[in-house]
Amino acid sequence: MHVFEAVMNRLAVRRYEKKDVEDRIIGVMLHLATFANTPGNAQEWIFIVSRDLEIKTKLAKAALNQEWVKDAPVDIVLCADIRKSALKFGERGERLYAIESISSAAMVMMLAATELGLGTSWVAAIDEEKVKDILNLPENVRPIGILTVGYPVEEGEKFKRIDFENLTYVDRYGKKYDISYSLQPGTKYDYQLFEPLNKYVEKYAEEIKKRGKKRKIPTFEEFLRKLSK
Repeated sequence: MHVFEAVMNRLAVRRYEKKDVEDRIIGVMLHLATFANTPGNAQEWIFIVSRDLEIKTKLAKAALNQEWVKDAPVDIVLCADIRKSALKFGERGERLYAIESISSAAMVMMLAATELGLGTSWVAAIDEEKVKDILNLPENVRPIGILTVGYPVEEGEKFKRIDFENLTYVDRYGKKYDISYSLQPGTKYDYQLFEPLNKYVEKYAEEIKKRGKKRKIPTFEEFLRKLSK
């Protein structure tokens, strides 16, 4: 799936199959999340993965009784170590930049899930103190939201989007941005889709191996090889 398709095909999925999602698939999402944008490279993210029904039931109650939090095979609670943000940016980092980092990571995970044939729903309406208590989070770790993950039994909810032309201005507010563009909803892209994950992983691992010492991420080859098993 091309990135354009992943972006436009990502939907809010709230009903899932009674089927677990393998750790190695969750691992792909988590690994890619660590490449998300993070102000000052603070990398505040902390992920709590839960399949435990008792914990998921409590999380659902802490999320304003949104039942799919309990029903999803996997809940991933995305948290921020606000201490890291504060060290770099003070109060503004703690208040704002930490949330920006986690939000970026959440979006990467949702796009990765779409590529992997999974459905997700981002649940941001949570009682932070209750979630902290449920997960035994230390004082410096703030829960930002819950990502529910599973194989969808429905297409997902598609919301109407406001066209960017009604939201964008040139140089200053109020000066309309008049631009034509070729990517329209429903466009069929002439891009070659990725091979199945295991073949893609093997191919990428071989490419990295050929680079030898030039590879930028020392552990990436090993990570990919584990996924292909």
